Amino acid sequence: FEKYSSIKVKVASSKDVDIVKDQIKKMGYQVTTIKDLIDQIDKIFLLAQIILGLVGGIGLLVSSLGIINTMTISLLERTHEIGIMKAIGASSQDIKKLFVFESALIGFIGGSAGVGIAVAFCKTFNFVLNLFIQSTGQHLNVFVTPVNFALAMIAIAVLIAMFAGVYPTSRAQKLVPIDALRQ
Repeated sequence: FEKYSSIKVKVASSKDVDIVKDQIKKMGYQVTTIKDLIDQIDKIFLLAQIILGLVGGIGLLVSSLGIINTMTISLLERTHEIGIMKAIGASSQDIKKLFVFESALIGFIGGSAGVGIAVAFCKTFNFVLNLFIQSTGQHLNVFVTPVNFALAMIAIAVLIAMFAGVYPTSRAQKLVPIDALRQ
């Protein structure tokens, strides 16, 4: 009686994989399925997503603090100008619109730059990868950036920047024209 080190079993439907796997296990054999392999790969990708999510969250926090700092410095440098604008009739809402627009612009530029760098990295990585596998005659794109996703990331960057600009905006709105002109 011959012994085999492994046997490949094919099932008619993917629905039958678990049933056949259980039956083979009951016979006392070790069983590994493609589904098990995919589940392991999914766990690795989940861990990678969590790590990247944490890094991204830290990046968002740091960038928010940077925007708050930039807008606060802008406020301090332009206190006199804001006083003049208020003295000649600009309302607090006008000042708010100015600061919100500046915050949104910072977010748009930062988000666009981030998406641009990410797309460039993805294209470069895919190009280098395809150089290595070109001898097989295959073409592989590991990284793909859907346009809707890229636009959503830019929109999120704008929203976060606008949220980060709330504190400097409220300080700018509260400036009393005469006090701002004295500075």
